[in-house]
Amino acid sequence: MAKDDWLLTGEIYAVVSSPASNPRGSGKSLVAIQLALAQANLLNYGLCFNFDINADALYKFCLYKGYYNVIRQLRNGNVRVRSVVVNDPKKGERTDLSAFVCEGETVYVLDEAGVFADSHKWQQIGDKFKADLALLRKFKIRFWWIAQYYEQVVTKLREQTNYIIECCSLLKASRELGGAAKIFRKQFNVFQRLDYERLYSKRQSWSFIRRFLEQMKSAFVRRGEFFSDADILTFEIYQSFGKIGDDPKIFNLPFFPEKTFWKVDYAGDEIDSQPVLEL
Repeated sequence: MAKDDWLLTGEIYAVVSSPASNPRGSGKSLVAIQLALAQANLLNYGLCFNFDINADALYKFCLYKGYYNVIRQLRNGNVRVRSVVVNDPKKGERTDLSAFVCEGETVYVLDEAGVFADSHKWQQIGDKFKADLALLRKFKIRFWWIAQYYEQVVTKLREQTNYIIECCSLLKASRELGGAAKIFRKQFNVFQRLDYERLYSKRQSWSFIRRFLEQMKSAFVRRGEFFSDADILTFEIYQSFGKIGDDPKIFNLPFFPEKTFWKVDYAGDEIDSQPVLEL
């Protein structure tokens, strides 16, 4: 499989912490946002998040990375935020993933899936959405869910997931954060679901060496790099210590002159590296 083919071949992606990592410092949201943006750029799809998004920071990140398809989607209003919680006049507040995932040609990123897609909440979700999970490619939809650990999410969703990205970033104490830990090396491994579940079910009984070797064998993508400017920009896109609320906002929208456009190849194969001003 080529370097980024897996971003094109799957429909549902999970981003979780390694059991050996701090669940709130493994880099889950950081990695999920960066991979979802890379995928949206490859497919020329819009994006939808269930948490606050700083649009100006997103624009700067995409300029830095050369993601001009995503910039075009942002300019056209196809980068959105939306709650997965709806107010039902009869039943009060309830989780409704079908209200969150409701447009085609879109990459959806659901944070705190351990809360919104656990066994109890899954019973509240309509049968149509559950059936549609198997048909996301038909609707030109990609769905990312983020949870602290893999088993926090209901089995039915895990069974539909194609790829699991397990984050195991390295931390160090930070003076800026008052001694709290921050990431200094971003690390993650990508597994196909069946390979991950085999590894996950057995590795508690394996020695450290056996566990390490099996993980290296099972992961078909292994990435690790020290913190970069792109990572710093990503942390400005979302609040890493923020709460996932009922009313997420997209704010700091950048100004796009009416006559400005970006040369893009709509198949996502070749993209010019510079924005162009139409005179």
